[in-house]
Amino acid sequence: MTEVMNDLEPRRRTALLEPPPATIARLVYGPLGIVFDVQPEDVEWAFWSAATAWELEPDINAAIEALERANIPWAVLSNTMFRGQTIERQLALSGLRGSHRFVMASADYTLRKPHPRLFGIAAARLMEPPGGLWFIGDSHEHDVRGASAAGLVPLWYCPRGAMGAAAPAVQIIGSWATFPDLLARARGKS
Repeated sequence: MTEVMNDLEPRRRTALLEPPPATIARLVYGPLGIVFDVQPEDVEWAFWSAATAWELEPDINAAIEALERANIPWAVLSNTMFRGQTIERQLALSGLRGSHRFVMASADYTLRKPHPRLFGIAAARLMEPPGGLWFIGDSHEHDVRGASAAGLVPLWYCPRGAMGAAAPAVQIIGSWATFPDLLARARGKS
């Protein structure tokens, strides 16, 4: 996997393309002659479980509760070589409260953020014009710049502080605990 990812990573970043999990599996397991007698999603989940560390961000549930109190739909858009259903499974196991509309993973669309088409698809799935949507992400390069290029309102979740990155972030969110107040002010209800 390390060899394959070292080869693919610069291409993924330059082309803004994400190979789907089946392609990665063929590149890694095929040459080794490894065949599984379980479903591909189970292989993916086993790999995810072994390869990733997952913790909910502090106070994320307070942010989600604020969105839900305001009846604002929300979704997840992630750059990852894993499918959305794998991310959904992890969210459920993590006890993430909330009723997100969907999870979009770059691997499901073959495009990586900051490709504007990916953001446009998310906006269409939310049935909202891009200019009326906030996009909050933790990568200035992929999230803030991509959302801005697609016409969404970019907010930068940056708990460790912004380090020299320039606009176009409309707002920097240093902690999810501050998000409910930010949302209330934006809606004119502070």
